[in-house]
Amino acid sequence: MTLDFSKLKAAAEAGDAQAQYGLGFQYYADPALADYGICRAWMEKAALQDFAPAIFMLGFMYEHALGVKSDVGVAFKLYERAAHLGNHQAQCNLAALYEEGLGCHKDMGKAREWYQKAERSGSQTAKANLSRLTQMYGR
Repeated sequence: MTLDFSKLKAAAEAGDAQAQYGLGFQYYADPALADYGICRAWMEKAALQDFAPAIFMLGFMYEHALGVKSDVGVAFKLYERAAHLGNHQAQCNLAALYEEGLGCHKDMGKAREWYQKAERSGSQTAKANLSRLTQMYGR
């Protein structure tokens, strides 16, 4: 365990939402630590403080059954919450769920609206998806 990890853990335990997210992400991304249950627990702590990246990550975990039972309805609600907090990844994923009608009623207008918000935040994925929608359905 490195000093940086120890500092991150101490900050997370002290209630710092960004540190809680960072520590949780370590348990998601670092093969030496990989533990989705611990990841989820830290993400939930950060989400309680409305830390949008953690809320997005929880949605991702529910959408892809990472340490939890797959539940697209829960993923939709989490993406929606993070999207309203300005998280462009959540905005893009929320748009995709609207586009496919997963966890919600299919709504191309809302899909386009959320892709546009994500694009304004700099999401290249949203830009590509808007281009694809325009090619398929027009403006």
